[in-house]
Amino acid sequence: MDRNTEELYETLQVSKSATPEEIKKAYRKLALRYHPDKNPDAAEQFKAISHANEILGDSKKRAVYDKYGEMGVNMLGTVAGAFLDPEISDIFCIFFVSTSLFILGILLFCTFLSLQVDAKVNWSYSVVFIPLWVIDSMLGFVLVGRIFKAFKSEELDEEFEGSVEEKEEIQKKQQKVYLLQNLFALTYFMLVVLFQILIVVQQSAHWSTVITFVPWIILEIFNFFRLTIQCHSSLYANVHEDGTPVILPREVKLWILFDYYWWFVLRVLLIVLLILRINEDITISWGVVFIPLYLVGVRYLVRIVSFYITYLQIDMEEARQQSKTLLILAILAFAVVGTLFYVLVGLLARKLDHNPVTLAVVFIPIFIVLTLAFCCSACCLPCLLLNPPMEEPDNGTTALFRVISPQLRITNTSDSTLV
Repeated sequence: MDRNTEELYETLQVSKSATPEEIKKAYRKLALRYHPDKNPDAAEQFKAISHANEILGDSKKRAVYDKYGEMGVNMLGTVAGAFLDPEISDIFCIFFVSTSLFILGILLFCTFLSLQVDAKVNWSYSVVFIPLWVIDSMLGFVLVGRIFKAFKSEELDEEFEGSVEEKEEIQKKQQKVYLLQNLFALTYFMLVVLFQILIVVQQSAHWSTVITFVPWIILEIFNFFRLTIQCHSSLYANVHEDGTPVILPREVKLWILFDYYWWFVLRVLLIVLLILRINEDITISWGVVFIPLYLVGVRYLVRIVSFYITYLQIDMEEARQQSKTLLILAILAFAVVGTLFYVLVGLLARKLDHNPVTLAVVFIPIFIVLTLAFCCSACCLPCLLLNPPMEEPDNGTTALFRVISPQLRITNTSDSTLV
């Protein structure tokens, strides 16, 4: 089926610019003329008219039809049909553009930094950080906008059976929680920006590294309190029917504590080692300083092994097959991400240990990842998700790509026809 976007308008005998009232009027006129009660031989025509009105009379279906044709309308009920919704398509377009700009900013920053460190240019660090300043401005604008948006009350479901006072009280609580969450996110963001500023200023101020790391230390203090609240909720949230708390076994408590705090402890250890090494209070190799990062990989490797052991104990064939798929994906993701990340860490350690390695070489894994991500966000994913449907094959399945017949050839005739 071709992607025809005019056939239904021709069926109702209206133009593509017709208003909803004109479409409704045209349908009523044709329905009276071809109704089976008045015109028994026009059953097919009446069916076509009703079908056209069903699509063109719905603003959402009409928008999809105008862009993708009737095949797009038929796909609205499928998973792929969600991407044909004009509103969702606009959201995806904004997402792809924002993601592409973010990735491009990081890519430019890494390029500027490598050029400056490798003495290819004489830029100051304030110039090198310009791509990050641009990204920070965009994120800050979004976060501030969300805070002002939080002052708008949120509507409850119509099925809410409480009184008006209870509804208003719940709305106020929701509003406060939403506002606090956005203020917390803005605080995180401001600490990250302050950390970037202190890094730039330190190049000329030459103060203690501890001062530069103060925003990161404050951020980790916030993280500690957040993790403590979440961990306490996990330990004591379960209660019996009589209201008494469920006492968890010691092993379970220890596992919950470890699961919440292991990454926080490694980050704190990394901060301490970085400060001591930059201040030259210790003279160990940078490979030793990055040990907390290696332990992160060990942690995820242990989780994959644990998942594999669990997979071996599954008896149900369907569940076993699903677990096998997840296990393969996890192994592939760990192999690819782990290889790129630890190649980066290893090259960075060699660079900092005064080995003859340029920063451009160190950043090769980053350039690979960012380039692929930029291609996906700026080209591949938009084409796959937002590309109009093509022709439908004879077997009734939906074709993602138009297949060109090998019998077609371009002839060198005067009218340049395609034979």
